[in-house]
Amino acid sequence: MFKSREFRYTDRVLDASLVFGQFLVIAFQDEVHCYDLSLDEASGARIIYRPTHGILRSFHCTSAIDVEGRPFACVTLSEVTEETGRISVYLLNVGEQSELTLDLLHQFEHSTFIVDAVDLGPRVIAIQGVVGPDFNADWRLIVLDVHTHTQFLLPSFTLASQTEMRELGPDYFCDTPMCISTSTHLVLANSFYGRTAGWHAFIQAFSLPTPHTHCHLTLASTPLTPSHHGVIPDIRVGGTLLHDTVLDSSTQDALITIGVDMYEPPHSRTPLPRYGTLRLSTTHVARDHEVGTIAFQPLGHFNHPRVLRSRPCFSGTSRVFYLTENGSDRFVAAFEYDLFGRDSGATTATRYLPTLRFLNERAQASVIDYDPYAGQLLCRQITADGSYMIEVFDFSAQVDT
Repeated sequence: MFKSREFRYTDRVLDASLVFGQFLVIAFQDEVHCYDLSLDEASGARIIYRPTHGILRSFHCTSAIDVEGRPFACVTLSEVTEETGRISVYLLNVGEQSELTLDLLHQFEHSTFIVDAVDLGPRVIAIQGVVGPDFNADWRLIVLDVHTHTQFLLPSFTLASQTEMRELGPDYFCDTPMCISTSTHLVLANSFYGRTAGWHAFIQAFSLPTPHTHCHLTLASTPLTPSHHGVIPDIRVGGTLLHDTVLDSSTQDALITIGVDMYEPPHSRTPLPRYGTLRLSTTHVARDHEVGTIAFQPLGHFNHPRVLRSRPCFSGTSRVFYLTENGSDRFVAAFEYDLFGRDSGATTATRYLPTLRFLNERAQASVIDYDPYAGQLLCRQITADGSYMIEVFDFSAQVDT
């Protein structure tokens, strides 16, 4: 049997996350709760944060393994009033008595910045959002090196992707850009669709400078220029699998594993969920600086029911958990992959493992976080009476590592 802990709330849950294999963090509009999962259920929650600037509009807690192999976590939250807003980034630390504490890393005021997504890799936290609530709002990206207090300044990815799209024809539909952060690269991807060109993905990669420690407390700014770029036809970029870079020993190309929807034959409107690697090839001189190419190489065939997009991919492991369905039932499932293959060196996807089933009455269930190091899965459900239930499943003994 799976070990399970349930946490029920009538207030709206903004987000919930597993941290360091020990803590469960649950955010509401007026406060953030923390549970120590190593204690018994009667221990209750600690309040680790209350807004000082209005209410919480968004809350993102993400964790990663740093470049030296140590786990760390960050919180990005947005507080708003009727007039202004404030975005804050905190590092999470474990105190002397196993208490989770928040240390302010960066904070800035804004007027209409709406946080959409937060990505955290071994070095960099990237905050994505829009300025303005309508469909014509401008996309924004804030990139911070959380270890060296460096802010990276990037050229306009929106303008670059629009230029590439116009070359394929004036009629297109554009997705929200996606960001992938690794220890060596920052990758931006934008998928777009045109009636004549079909689906394409425009991708830029930026090589991160060698880490160094700043001796001052102010936030330094470092401009970056693209190190690689490419337009890849017949794919629509989805979630990330690995949040770190693997080096191909034979070519020295950087490989980053991602999930995509592939469209075969070309321009078909029927998506085929696939996983594969972005290959960042050796650079060549283009215009006034070196720019390499980016290609997509699919992994081996992976047969599965339709994948429901609810944070399907997690960093630090070659096992991927996701939510899928078969008829009226939903399942949490997993598959494992070997990037290079055991014998031939080919990329292959290996196993599909049904692990946890939600019955019909739990149709509102979703996978929201996974801690690969502690073997814990976090699910959120909206019950029949409209309340929220957070469940923590520990199944490390049920799924072979």
